[in-house]
Amino acid sequence: MLQPRIALHLARHADTAWSGVIRPWLEAGRGRLVRSHIIVPTRGQAHAFKQRCIIDNLSLVGAEFLTPGLARQKWRALGSGSGADQVEPRPAMGRELLLLGLRALVARRLAPLEPASPEWGFWKSLQSDPERALDDFDALLKNGYDANAFALPPLREIFGELTAWVDARGYTFASREAADAALAPLSEDAPRIDGRVLVTGFGPEAAGEFFNVIAFVRRCDDVTIVLPEPEFRGRFDLDERWIEQWSRALGVEPEPIDAGDPEETCEAVGALWLREHGDAERASVLVGRTRGDEMRLVADEISHLLARGAESIAVIFPRADAAHLQLASLLAARDVPFVDLLETAGPPPVDVQAQRAILQFYERGARVEDLLALWPLLRAIGSVTLSQAEARRECERSFDQWQSHAVATHLETWREKASELARVAEILLPAWPEEISVADALQCFRTVGEKLDLELPEGWGALDAFAAGDETTYPTTAVLATLDSFLPAALPVKGGAGRGNFARVVLATRRRAEGLAWSHTILVESNAGIWPERRDAGPWLPDERRETLNTERGGGVLGLFTSDQAAALSRVWLSPRWRATRANT
Repeated sequence: MLQPRIALHLARHADTAWSGVIRPWLEAGRGRLVRSHIIVPTRGQAHAFKQRCIIDNLSLVGAEFLTPGLARQKWRALGSGSGADQVEPRPAMGRELLLLGLRALVARRLAPLEPASPEWGFWKSLQSDPERALDDFDALLKNGYDANAFALPPLREIFGELTAWVDARGYTFASREAADAALAPLSEDAPRIDGRVLVTGFGPEAAGEFFNVIAFVRRCDDVTIVLPEPEFRGRFDLDERWIEQWSRALGVEPEPIDAGDPEETCEAVGALWLREHGDAERASVLVGRTRGDEMRLVADEISHLLARGAESIAVIFPRADAAHLQLASLLAARDVPFVDLLETAGPPPVDVQAQRAILQFYERGARVEDLLALWPLLRAIGSVTLSQAEARRECERSFDQWQSHAVATHLETWREKASELARVAEILLPAWPEEISVADALQCFRTVGEKLDLELPEGWGALDAFAAGDETTYPTTAVLATLDSFLPAALPVKGGAGRGNFARVVLATRRRAEGLAWSHTILVESNAGIWPERRDAGPWLPDERRETLNTERGGGVLGLFTSDQAAALSRVWLSPRWRATRANT
């Protein structure tokens, strides 16, 4: 097997990366029948990349943009093994099903315990916070650890049981699979990915996707990688260890791009932000008394910059929120073209809201109050005609007679005096038992939905596949939480202003603007306490344990981020951000 050609470049400026590596790479593919893959952290970078190519009149024929998740699908499709021994990989269990297993295991630990038991408080705490505990376990898996890396013996036991539970059902962990695919030696006849690949825009905050990308590029023969050049402060910080991690995984030395600094850069502004040397000559501050004032000032500034000939303006938000929606509205009202890369979410359809209310009906024990909470949603889709007020009056009359919250108690009375209430109650009843299999829960839920004329949810293939191969009964509360997690909490708004177009103004998050060159950058909502956002480590994998594991492993890899390191990354990100901004910020 021929040795793959791998080049690892370090770029101090985004414009340098473009002119020194990326543009020549694109031009080298012009007129050739060769497949090209471009891996970027998010769809935001892919969109900006395409816009830059349009501006520079560069062809993208034959080029396919991949995020790490799409890259993962590519290398998984190759299977494992080689030649006649090639086999289909085990499916990776999704987060929703992992939470089902964890909740069920914790519930079984709690069942025999009394509140006075010393262990009861621990398991009750874990029962109330399984999401963060699972996140911490995932962080361990992404760094090559297993359940034994937890400091507390009960955590080692429960996540060891979860690992066995996943394996017994024929699944694997996505993080563990990616690490194995990235690090395991490849045989000479192992299947390869055709074409050449360019990887760009990945900083230390993308560490969670490292193995997915490495697993892809190790199966390619022509690889070009462009990473942000570290600050080299002499402390072997995260940005330096990030480059070292890539260098070790690929077996190549990084090569700084030999180019001078661009004529215009706001690098000195980044130094101010990091409390180092610098100056504010290219920085300005907009202060509004309210969020609305701030967005109006930002809209004015954008109009002013465009009138002065600004080429590309990045407006960076901490997240999609009311301020983002207001600025988008202001720009649309002023006929300012813009691209909106933030995920604006709207409420789910009424059918989904009704389905979620049905799950709450079973979770809370089939009570009259929850039937009344479901009623206006059923009226909205035309499943019932009785008014909410009349339904409530009938329930109150029946309650005065029976003094019970259980719907089943009122059924006979409703059959005589409120036939529509009785019809819906008969569809919903009986209440679910304390334990139920996922298959039975799905069948019941879908039957109820069909009888109430609800549009059945889509995208439940993973849940159906799991249910078909697992007859185990689980605590009903855990199963209901799983069904609820497969219902969309919100849906993206389609067809709004700034969607699917190219423009000089781009609204984005900092992740989606990383690694790109801009003439101007505007950071909105930069008040202390809003951004950078700090997340303290949870009790399951505290900072002390993360530091211990990092020390035991030694340098050369990023390791597990502590709270301080994660917060520092938010600030360090600004240094290359300002270097990539030409005029002012």
